[in-house]
Amino acid sequence: MVLEGESERVRFNVEDGMEKGKSVLLKLEGIDTPEDGKRFSNWIVWVDRKKAAGRRRKEYYAADLTGCKVRGAEGYVGTIESVCDHDSKPYIEIRDFDGETYILPFSRRYFGKVNLRKKEIELKGTL
Repeated sequence: MVLEGESERVRFNVEDGMEKGKSVLLKLEGIDTPEDGKRFSNWIVWVDRKKAAGRRRKEYYAADLTGCKVRGAEGYVGTIESVCDHDSKPYIEIRDFDGETYILPFSRRYFGKVNLRKKEIELKGTL
């Protein structure tokens, strides 16, 4: 597992873990006190895909959506640059072919079918 902060990445071995409600508590090698762990608050957690949580139908990993083409009614309009969360909701950053960037909530209101095999997502409406 890797933890990523603003300017560094640190690799850890997981010594132990347990589920607690909808969360998972992990004991990382070398972090033995709450004070040791506090340094890593709000860091991004990266895990190997084989060890990642399973997905339910119509759930997607951000890594799978990034790079997908966005197709509107009149053809392709851009590419997904990134996926980010704000207020516990996912947002999609789309860069169009003119270099303009748009950010839309990843919801049924704005997006239709997601085809990960073709690496494309349907946009409802226009940018």
